[in-house]
Amino acid sequence: MISYGIYTFKKSSSGYLKFADAVKIVIDIGIITSISVYAWDLIVAYILDPDLIDNHTNNL
Repeated sequence: MISYGIYTFKKSSSGYLKFADAVKIVIDIGIITSISVYAWDLIVAYILDPDLIDNHTNNL
């Protein structure tokens, strides 16, 4: 995902990419990914299967 973002940005800017731009892309993709994973975890834990955490802790 990160390499595709950097590749796409480099391709759209005539093959040139500054290090600072690459760092910004990596941070942006990381933030977006972490927010979406956290949101999915909340959806699973509280909406789709609210007993998931209780079932996991009881089976340990």
